[in-house]
Amino acid sequence: MATEVVMPKLGLTMEEGSINKWLKNEGDPVQEGEPLMEVMTDKAAVEVESPASGVLRKIIVPEGETVPLATVIAVITGPDEPLPAKYAQAPAKEAEPQAAAPAAAAEPKAPVRRSGERIKASPAAKRVAREQGLSEEELGQVPGTGPGGRITEKDVLDYVAAKAAKPAEVPAAAPAAEDVVVPVKGIRKVMAERMVESVKTAPQFSIAMEVDMTEAAALRTRLVADEELLGVRISYTDILAFMVGRALEEHPQVNARWEGDQIRQLGEINVGIAVGADIGLVVPVVKAINRKRLVDVAKEIKELSKKAQAGKLSPDDLQGGTFTISNLGMFGVDRFTAIINPPESAILAVGRIKEQPMVVNGEIVIRPTMWITLTGDHRVLDGVQAAKFLARVKELLENPLLALA
Repeated sequence: MATEVVMPKLGLTMEEGSINKWLKNEGDPVQEGEPLMEVMTDKAAVEVESPASGVLRKIIVPEGETVPLATVIAVITGPDEPLPAKYAQAPAKEAEPQAAAPAAAAEPKAPVRRSGERIKASPAAKRVAREQGLSEEELGQVPGTGPGGRITEKDVLDYVAAKAAKPAEVPAAAPAAEDVVVPVKGIRKVMAERMVESVKTAPQFSIAMEVDMTEAAALRTRLVADEELLGVRISYTDILAFMVGRALEEHPQVNARWEGDQIRQLGEINVGIAVGADIGLVVPVVKAINRKRLVDVAKEIKELSKKAQAGKLSPDDLQGGTFTISNLGMFGVDRFTAIINPPESAILAVGRIKEQPMVVNGEIVIRPTMWITLTGDHRVLDGVQAAKFLARVKELLENPLLALA
């Protein structure tokens, strides 16, 4: 009996999926549980197993096409079982014959004269031709209306008038540069929809603080020196995510979401780290970050980043976020404002670390500094709550031993 393979639901927010890659060709044998295809969901590329054993008799949805959930995308049959008639290839639509273009009206031909033949023109016609700057050869092209085809003065004047009325030939314009149309689907499509939803539904505000990264840089230097012992190279993003997890634990108002007529403060603290991958921007989530050591946070972020770049994130890797960090410092960005990732209520935008003059104890010194910008949902957070949280993140980065105590 034939088995219909349908577009599966691979995540809570998934409404459609696209075939990123078929791992089997039509006619190939397949086993139940064997990887059959790679589906691009709204968050990641996921391998999907075959629901039955047999032969992949028909691929209905080709690679790159997006369809709603539960759409039949392929048919598996027994080895000797024919393809059900309803899935047979529909005959291609014949092209409609195009109507023949109307023939262009024939233009009157100039008289054809043999070489050396005398031009029949009246003296007045020749005089007017000279006055109008016509060469003898061009005069010979004037259609004559006099007896025996003789060119009259009026013929020359009519020819000159017609020539003047004829628009000058305009050089052909260089071909215009062609537009490039980029289909929006998969992760990018969902991201676009969510960002529009975020801006339309959440009244967003942003506050920013400059952080002295001297102590955080010193901590990282010491930890990098022990990379072999720790088993991971600690980055500034790792330190920042770790500190944010501690600050969220102390400020549950930020780790919350708007639910109709109430605010839900979430028990789990799961921090998403925005990662730019070939398939688009993805936000893998470090679960229960407040209960993990810095070295464990660093290892998990590295592993999630590798999976993101390889397009191997699972739906679980991308679900459950309660707060997001977006770091563009590695691209030379000093500071920016990020858009909240719904249904979360806050996002932290992080700029680059650069040396700046600062006043410390009444003296101007050069210190490594970094801007952090918090964007919050004003339905959930007010300015004071946001400022206290951001100040705590700043304090922990400037005094990292407070978080490690």
